[in-house]
Amino acid sequence: MRDLTKLPDVVMRVEYAEDQGPEYDPTCMGSFLLESFSGGTLRIIVGCGYGWEHVSVSLVTRVPNYNDMKRVKRIFFEDTECVMELHVPTADHINAHPYCLHLWRPTHKEIPRPPAWMVGGMSMDEATELMRQHDPVTGEPLVRDHRPPGWATSDAPCYMCGHPKKDHLPWQDEARECAEPGYWDA
Repeated sequence: MRDLTKLPDVVMRVEYAEDQGPEYDPTCMGSFLLESFSGGTLRIIVGCGYGWEHVSVSLVTRVPNYNDMKRVKRIFFEDTECVMELHVPTADHINAHPYCLHLWRPTHKEIPRPPAWMVGGMSMDEATELMRQHDPVTGEPLVRDHRPPGWATSDAPCYMCGHPKKDHLPWQDEARECAEPGYWDA
């Protein structure tokens, strides 16, 4: 988390008497106001402790949108830090404010993230190369092929694009992702 005593001028710190307890640390705790580009004023409460950094973001009449949360993340956390919004099991859900979202970051461990190839962070050639790699200890493929048996070697044409099925990557759904670029843009 960034040092909260050094935030940009667009963020207004609001001090409340209840913020000033014996554990209060102004570098990672406090209350702030920030104008939303979508209208309204974001009310932000930041806390740290017990192994977590937490930012609560609310508005009076609506839930913060993606751009609000992205902006808050970029202002309050370092660019190198990964933070998360949690969608907990229904039984664990607590709703103290109808228009509030939260950003969380554990301070003693990295947040696990999916590999880049799963979220589109690499080229088709890089993803194909990854498919060919195996774990040096177990010999197991690093990425499992979940296509039906025979699919990976089939010369049968895909009904969407006409290319041989064996040319499709394992995560491509024939009915959706293999079409020529622009197919779904119409």
